[in-house]
Amino acid sequence: MLAFALSGFVAGYAGVCFAFATQQLNNTDLTFDPTTSFVIISMVVIGGLGSISGAILGAIYLEGLPAIFGANQTIQFITSGLGLIAFILYLPGGLAELLHRSGDLVTVGIRAAQGWLSSRHAGPPVAPTLVADGAER
Repeated sequence: MLAFALSGFVAGYAGVCFAFATQQLNNTDLTFDPTTSFVIISMVVIGGLGSISGAILGAIYLEGLPAIFGANQTIQFITSGLGLIAFILYLPGGLAELLHRSGDLVTVGIRAAQGWLSSRHAGPPVAPTLVADGAER
């Protein structure tokens, strides 16, 4: 409840600062239309809800792909609409989860390579020697 109240306060304060900076306060000029809100929410969901890096990855995905492939309606629909549905269904953690998974795979691969290299440089295995009473040394 405290986080909700604090975020509301910060959002209200930001609105006051924005109105002060633009020197206007009216409701006819829609600076933040519903489409902008949808795109911002899509960025967060596609990138990953739990991290700031995920939101940045989502912004790169939603703004970068149309910049690369052209900003027509089909590309916008594929990146935002279908992309949002695909990420919600198949990768709920977003691009940040994909990034963390690939980092884990790289870490496992590095550890496996280190283990393989250390076993190769350890020399040949030494067989235990037997003593007269049958105990191994």
